[in-house]
Amino acid sequence: MLFVSFLSFSQPQQSTNDILNAVQKKYSSVKNISADFIQKRTLRFGNSIQEEQGKIIISSDDKYKIETETQTLVTDGATVWVYSHARNQVLIGTNTTTEMNFSLNKFLLGLPADYSAALLSAKDSLYVLQLRSLKKKPDPLMPSAFTVKIRKKDFLISVVEYFDRNKTKTEITLANILINQKLPEQYFEFRIPANTAVVDTRKMK
Repeated sequence: MLFVSFLSFSQPQQSTNDILNAVQKKYSSVKNISADFIQKRTLRFGNSIQEEQGKIIISSDDKYKIETETQTLVTDGATVWVYSHARNQVLIGTNTTTEMNFSLNKFLLGLPADYSAALLSAKDSLYVLQLRSLKKKPDPLMPSAFTVKIRKKDFLISVVEYFDRNKTKTEITLANILINQKLPEQYFEFRIPANTAVVDTRKMK
């Protein structure tokens, strides 16, 4: 449940509620969604920028595939495969939250719960919302605040920005967003290429 706050008395309450309701309604019908993404991370010191781009597709039952120039990450909801192109190596483990899959997955299926929302801007083709955690002890993997940009034409989230605990800024931009595609039954299973080194971390526990 998202609660609404305001940055200015001049912003009408119904406007912000309408945006939240429209976003929630849009994503409630999403079974799967795909997008091209660019993820930029600006380090706190030196303003060094790290950029990664690729494609992601995620389903509402916690299955997803992330493909970048350097690796492919796939999970069927229980098992996760991480394939390094350069090393020709695949790591197999259980589905756990990492920085990349948190960043992308949390916002490809709508706005996270337990956050307050404030409307920052409604200019041009985007609504800009600021989300702040309502928890006294936020999840360490969840930043306490986000800025999200929502497309007016279809209420899909197109940009997410946040700072982590080290003051590193992450900006994720989504493009070519498609929803509810017909996918093969085994789409979220990884077929290990021939002559690939396999490290099964499940056997190390």
